Amino acid sequence: MRDRHLDELEQADPKAHHYISCVWHTLGDGALTSFLLFMSLRLVEMKRVLKPTGSIYLHCDHHASHYLKQLMDIVFGTDNFRNEIIWAYNKWTNAASHFQKNHDVILSYAKANDVEFNPQYAITEDKKKKLEIGYVTNTVGKGKDKTKQLIVYDREKARHKIKEGNYDRVVYAEDKQGTLMPDVWTDINILNSQAKERTGYPTQKPVALYERIIKASSNKGGFVLDPFCGCATTLVAAENLGRQWIGIDIHPETRKIVANRIAKACNLNSPDGSVMAESNLLNLERDLDIHTFTKENFPACAN
Repeated sequence: MRDRHLDELEQADPKAHHYISCVWHTLGDGALTSFLLFMSLRLVEMKRVLKPTGSIYLHCDHHASHYLKQLMDIVFGTDNFRNEIIWAYNKWTNAASHFQKNHDVILSYAKANDVEFNPQYAITEDKKKKLEIGYVTNTVGKGKDKTKQLIVYDREKARHKIKEGNYDRVVYAEDKQGTLMPDVWTDINILNSQAKERTGYPTQKPVALYERIIKASSNKGGFVLDPFCGCATTLVAAENLGRQWIGIDIHPETRKIVANRIAKACNLNSPDGSVMAESNLLNLERDLDIHTFTKENFPACAN
């Protein structure tokens, strides 16, 4: 199997094949080298389908990020490297022999110089303190009337707060320009066990993390592809932001999770306003290709 995949890689990208062969000879046969071969074949395909103005983001941890950076330099070219984003978060462990491993790496590459990019802005700590529920006073006729206004920093929390209270106006802090977003992100934490968006999928990431990436490198109506879509976080983020999306995953257990999350994101609701019945979700799952999910699988999204 390994030799066949190496032959496929040599045909697709000789330089990537040479790199993987060298790594294999250096590190020997093992999980890491098998993973790098697995990724190299897919990165070559991702480059092929990426449009000229598109970007690719590869999310990885400390186990292989340095090897993947070299591999992406080879496949996409060093001139097309855009960012090594550090996503730092709070995670409490009891490591005694080393510093806490509390960050992941997100490698960003383009396909060409003319790349789509929408600058994102960071909110300073001082501004964060002001982002709370408050009241503003509007002059109405001869008197004054208080208008209930919600200002939120966390869009996911806002969705729940809006349902809980009757607000006359909602202002999202992300729409207020601050300083340009750096390549170290500390304002989005990992999902804890109480997070409402949590599905139980072991590698689930926050929707807010992928919304930032999608907003930065695509526009409304554009396409977002996640070839390892897992529990559909990228697809949900893309749907929230009005993008077209395609998700791919080889694990059968992802079907139900994807069907449930997309049904909710697309507001596939029953007439009484509740989320569609479980039987309908199961029917929806059976219509899905086990490997590929698109908006066309969900009629309410495609309309």
